[in-house]
Amino acid sequence: SAFAGQTAKLQITSQPYRESGGIVTYLDNIAFSPEPVPEPATLALLELGGALALAGWRGCRRKG
Repeated sequence: SAFAGQTAKLQITSQPYRESGGIVTYLDNIAFSPEPVPEPATLALLELGGALALAGWRGCRRKG
């Protein structure tokens, strides 16, 4: 495609408002930034996964 190899930051903002008794949100004003998004380090992802697994294991032990 024409955009292959390009990077872009997508930031979406929206202002909710009341309509017919409910809150409605529409998306508008989509803007792009030329700054790249950093990729998370593999070690950081492994640490996060381990911490979540430990928290889940502890939560299951307390209930049982």
